[in-house]
Amino acid sequence: MPLTSEREFCSFTNVRHTPWKILEAKAILKPIHAAYTENLENGNVEIVANFYATDGVLVHKGKNCAYGREVASISDIAKYLAPFAVASDTTITNELYEATSDHIVYQAVFKTVIKSSGAEFGGKFEQVFRKDGDKWLIIFDEFET
Repeated sequence: MPLTSEREFCSFTNVRHTPWKILEAKAILKPIHAAYTENLENGNVEIVANFYATDGVLVHKGKNCAYGREVASISDIAKYLAPFAVASDTTITNELYEATSDHIVYQAVFKTVIKSSGAEFGGKFEQVFRKDGDKWLIIFDEFET
């Protein structure tokens, strides 16, 4: 059963400093998500692919997945993200953060409205980030619509 609040997570894990770690995780991911969203909306899928680890995985649950970030050519992840690279307004709710010193798990629910058509879609997603040197990169990104 998923945990629904920081308090629940703290009591479940019995970690005294977890609230601080969760606040730190939010602060780390905020600019990453802002840059990811901006570049995706502007069609810069190769830049967005750079938010993923070289062996990162993007999963559209129940449909298909993309693996890897190649340097020499457009990556599977960039190819897969291309249809989502449109101007849109996205609302994020039900956020849950879990963190260690070198991993952050982020789960939430999204609702996206495409600006040009008004079409809507949404669902749940989960991202797992791993610290790689001084960067936080996505190693696993799963969403369902």
